[in-house]
Amino acid sequence: MNRWLAYRETSWWPEVDQYAVDWYPSREKARAVEKEFLAADLAECNVHSTPRHGDHQRRQRAAGR
Repeated sequence: MNRWLAYRETSWWPEVDQYAVDWYPSREKARAVEKEFLAADLAECNVHSTPRHGDHQRRQRAAGR
């Protein structure tokens, strides 16, 4: 939930019309599931830990952010 507070500052947050919360028995399991999800490139805006992360960082630096 803390992530969503930070996401409010992003350019894409106003486009979010729904979200879901899935709970797992441990943080380790949650991290593993998230890693699989991101590796499958299913997240349009969440590029952290994906091949697109470097491109995103370069655009942010170029924009002075």
